[in-house]
Amino acid sequence: MGRDCIPVIASCFWSRVTNAAFTSAVIAGLLMFCVARFELLPMVGVIAGLFELLAAVGGVVLGLMAFGFCGRRVGLIVGALSAIVLAYFFIGFLQDYTVLMASLMAYGVSTIVCIGVSLMSSSKFDFSQIDQNVINYDPAKPATQA
Repeated sequence: MGRDCIPVIASCFWSRVTNAAFTSAVIAGLLMFCVARFELLPMVGVIAGLFELLAAVGGVVLGLMAFGFCGRRVGLIVGALSAIVLAYFFIGFLQDYTVLMASLMAYGVSTIVCIGVSLMSSSKFDFSQIDQNVINYDPAKPATQA
């Protein structure tokens, strides 16, 4: 689901994503997806508008892709512009398509939570140590003698 993509993509390019940020982003995205998908709150009025705005933030996926290919400045510009354009089209429209809104909103909520929790931490992941931190989970097979 979309809620998993944002922390995964962010952790590949941004050393500030922590385990807490990753986990909390996935959980928040899942909870909000369930609220919207199963209409645990009525999708009308202010609630629907808020959920549609959160779905527009999900457009930041375009910004993350631009960040990965073109750098931070281009990523921020593309992410901000896509969120603004999507908000214009989503408000008053997306509430009629609950499954789509729930999925896109999971992206948005996951993004906000992942960034917020990551910025509250000062720890950084050292990508140069990844080969020492990740081990081979396959047990070594003993050599067979003929």
